[in-house]
Amino acid sequence: MKFHSLIIFLVLFTLSCNSSKKVKTSIEIKKELQGFWLMNDTIKGEMKQFNLYFNDSICHVFYNQSNLNRYKIHDSILELRITSSSPIIGNRMRFKICSVNNQMLCLLPLSKNLKESCAKDGLDTLSLHKAKARNRLNWNQVTFYSTGCFGTCQSFIFQIKKSGDMLYQGISFTEKEGNYTSKKDEEFYAILADKLKYINFRQLKSEYSAPWSDDQTVNLAVETKSNAYLTSVYGNFEEPAPLRVFFSYIFSNYERIKWNKTNEIFSFEDNENLRDLFSVYQEKSIVFLPPISQ
Repeated sequence: MKFHSLIIFLVLFTLSCNSSKKVKTSIEIKKELQGFWLMNDTIKGEMKQFNLYFNDSICHVFYNQSNLNRYKIHDSILELRITSSSPIIGNRMRFKICSVNNQMLCLLPLSKNLKESCAKDGLDTLSLHKAKARNRLNWNQVTFYSTGCFGTCQSFIFQIKKSGDMLYQGISFTEKEGNYTSKKDEEFYAILADKLKYINFRQLKSEYSAPWSDDQTVNLAVETKSNAYLTSVYGNFEEPAPLRVFFSYIFSNYERIKWNKTNEIFSFEDNENLRDLFSVYQEKSIVFLPPISQ
């Protein structure tokens, strides 16, 4: 009897050990991946810019925030399919998910180009933490304005109201030039509002610069009933990652919105919060020429 009891004990113990080491299913992993992931603060090389965002079946990477991006998970392998190709990384990224929970994500790069980029910074794996919401703004209106540059930077104004109604003015090097309007795009709106929550507006500087010239400036105004948060970013160099990601999201998706041409005149200068920061009509008098080819 003692021998039989010992056998039963060993079987039960083995089963309990195996259950504690149960491999997570793809559905479980997908659920834990949802949200905004940033590289740990200890990373100082180029890979510190790496970030991921998951919203249902959509994935965003640091250089492409398109809502057309998709991902799949199979046997703890994460594959990202990106709409545009990066010269260094390409348009597909594969990782082995070493570990994931509600706070931390560890990825082992499998794609050759990505492995080489990580190796330059002395990294074998990518350790990310899940970002937390930094504000609960009940915003009324968000206005985005990108200037030209010494080149072909897209210059346009984009404005979205709490209702979801949108205005767009294409200025230069854009697919559409002139004034357009659009009604609420549910998918675009939901993700934009979600990404806005990660920006710490209390610590936001009024201006961010870069140690070079002839680059693009991007301006942002987020207005509430009682306040307005304004910032101007030159060169995408020192601004916080959530702000850079928010800008990239607009750049990556604004052309896909169903815009309707309008003869309406947009009087952005009538808004006191926007007048000085955006200088919309002064900017129109500035002509940016592309570099002269040798």
